[in-house]
Amino acid sequence: MYSISSLNEGKYRVMADSMAAAFRGEPMRQMPIAPKTEEGIPSADLIAMQNPPVAGENATPPSLLKQNPAALAEIGDDIARAMAPLVLKDEVIIRKHQNWLEVEIKNDVLFPSGSATLTPSATEIVKRLSSVLTGLPNPIFVEGHTDNVPIASTIFPSNWELSAARASAVIRLLAEGGVSPTQMTALGLGEYRPTQSNDSTAGRAANRRVLLAILQPERAGQSLYSQSRDTPLEIPKAPPPTR
Repeated sequence: MYSISSLNEGKYRVMADSMAAAFRGEPMRQMPIAPKTEEGIPSADLIAMQNPPVAGENATPPSLLKQNPAALAEIGDDIARAMAPLVLKDEVIIRKHQNWLEVEIKNDVLFPSGSATLTPSATEIVKRLSSVLTGLPNPIFVEGHTDNVPIASTIFPSNWELSAARASAVIRLLAEGGVSPTQMTALGLGEYRPTQSNDSTAGRAANRRVLLAILQPERAGQSLYSQSRDTPLEIPKAPPPTR
């Protein structure tokens, strides 16, 4: 059981609930996914935001926020139950880190090769995810990742465009399902954040993925780069010439 939970913590939740149900017991809902403290892949640099919310910036409407936002571990449990068949097949992998929850979805269950159009089955997958995330105040980063096989089409000149379009497609469907657009950010990271070597078919398949990083609620409304979009960049003045 430890080996299963260390690879995909959502799988541990699904199997624990299944075993409890098999013995006619209540699902073990008091055993949330245990938090980890190490940095995860691949959003640590994007999550380290220190800027306070700025008055006037877009924020999640109060009507969409739940009175008692679920802890990240509880959100992970809910996602694992909603997507149980995919979690058991490791097509959805859930990882709990210290300050964010990571939900990795294999691209092969979402998109045809070289396309950013969600398949009909993928649409149902993302809708299940939105049913859990709707109403939560947590900021959500959606990252698109590809393998290193080049693409050069009219629509996608490179893997940058393909990965960004895939992340955007997932965000659009989440928004249609009720997740507030002001909480979500789409990121296209192309082939440059691999988790495995691209030298094998299995490695390339693992690198083709969409990853959701669900942050703590207090990150809501924060700017990623500066305290205010209206704050000009301060450029140091050149020293006076010496004679």
